[in-house]
Amino acid sequence: MLGDVPLGLLDAQAFALVRRVSAEGREITDADLDTLRNICRCGTYPRIREAIRSAAL
Repeated sequence: MLGDVPLGLLDAQAFALVRRVSAEGREITDADLDTLRNICRCGTYPRIREAIRSAAL
């Protein structure tokens, strides 16, 4: 499991990212999302990224 991030940790990283970007007064970018570690092996990672974008609005 090297390189894997437990799901709860991804959630915490995503929430922190949304808060930081919101505090900076800007929209979330692909570069921002790329800082989150990709743990998905089932193909839902694009949907996770879109959910984070929606939360950042």
